[in-house]
Amino acid sequence: MTDRNQQLKEAIAAQERLRGTIPDDIIDTTIATLRARLAASSPAHSPAQQRKLVTVLFADASGFTAMSETMDAEDVVGMINAYWTRLDRIIQEHRGRIDKHMGDGVMALWGAEQSREDDPELAVRAALAMQEELAKMNSQQENSLAMRIGISTGPVLLGEIGLTQEYTAMGDTVNLASRLEQAAPAGGVLISHDTYRHVRGAFDVQALGSIAVKGKAQPVQAYRVVQARPHAFRMGRRGVRGVTTRMIGREAELAQLQSALQTAIDHNLTRVITVVGEAGIGKSRLLYEFERWIDSWFERPQYFKGRAFPEGQNQPYSLLRDLFAFHFRVQEDDPVRAVQEKLEQGITAVFGMQERAKLQAHFIARLLGFDFPDSPYLSGVRQDPQQ
Repeated sequence: MTDRNQQLKEAIAAQERLRGTIPDDIIDTTIATLRARLAASSPAHSPAQQRKLVTVLFADASGFTAMSETMDAEDVVGMINAYWTRLDRIIQEHRGRIDKHMGDGVMALWGAEQSREDDPELAVRAALAMQEELAKMNSQQENSLAMRIGISTGPVLLGEIGLTQEYTAMGDTVNLASRLEQAAPAGGVLISHDTYRHVRGAFDVQALGSIAVKGKAQPVQAYRVVQARPHAFRMGRRGVRGVTTRMIGREAELAQLQSALQTAIDHNLTRVITVVGEAGIGKSRLLYEFERWIDSWFERPQYFKGRAFPEGQNQPYSLLRDLFAFHFRVQEDDPVRAVQEKLEQGITAVFGMQERAKLQAHFIARLLGFDFPDSPYLSGVRQDPQQ
C-alpha cells in the first residue's frame, strides 16, 4: 500500500466523521471524488489478509470535551490538531504506524509492515514519551488534559475492511489493548502480560495482578509501566520468573560460541559471530546460556556487551558508547564529574597503568560524546578536527 493510498483512505474516513456538521451532499461529492482517485491508484486486487505478531497501542486524551464548552469549535479543532501533531510524531519517531484516529484517541501499530524484535519496547517507550510530551504541552498551554494508554502484543489479522477499504489490524490483541486503555488511570500506561514478557527488565513496572476488563470472560494480567530503567538490558531469559528450564535445541550453536571464545583466547585471535533469526526463536536465551558458561570460569575474562537501539542509528559510535557505559555503569543523567571518575577507574581496572589509563579514558570519552571540559589531556585537540 502506497503512502498516497493511505492518505486517500484517511481523507475518506475524515469526511465520514464530518456527517452531521455539514450537508451530506457536500460530503458525498467529496467522498466520491476521493474514492475515484483511490480506485485509479490502487492495484487490481486488494492485499491478502495476513496474520502477524503485532504490538497495538491505544491512547485516549480526556479533557477536550470540558474545554470545548468554553471555546469556539474552530479553536477546539485547532488545539486538538496541534496536540496530536506532536503526539503522532512521537509514535512515528519510535517506528510505530498511525492506524487511525478516533475522536480524542489514536490507535498505533508496531510490526504491521516490518517486524522487529524490539517492537514492544519501542511501543512502551513511545507511550512514556507521549505522556511526558502531554505534560509539557499542558504546562505551556495551562491546560489539564490527561491521557490513558493501553498496549498489547500478540497475533492479529491485517487486512482491508469496510466501504473505505481501510487497512487495519483485527483480533483479540487489538481488543485487549483497547480495554487496557480504558482501565488505565489518567496519566498511566497499562501493558498486557505478553507485552511485559517482551520488555521485562527494560522498565520499572507495577504488577496489578489479574484485573477484570470489559469484553473478557476471564480477568487478565496487567502491569502499569512506571518508568524506563536507565541504561537497562532486557532480561536474558523470558518465561516464568523463578522457574528454571533447560535450554533445548540450541546446543550446537552454544558449542560454536564456546569454541570461538576458547580459540580467540588460546591463539590471541579475533572471532566475530553473528546470530540471526526471527523474534522469539531463542537468540536471547542462547546469549544468556553463553554468559552463564563464562561466569562459571575460575578466571573470568573481561566481558563487555552493548546493545543497539534504533534511536541511536544516526549517532556515531552509539553501540561502542553503550558498551562502555554499560560495563562501567555510566548513566545518561550522571554529572560530568561522575562520568569522568567511572571511566577513569574502569579503564584503569581493565588496562592498568593509571596515568596512561586516564589519558585513554578522556580520549575515549571524547570519541563517544562525553565531554570533559576541564580535561588537561584534551586541551590541545579540542579545536583540531584532525585530532
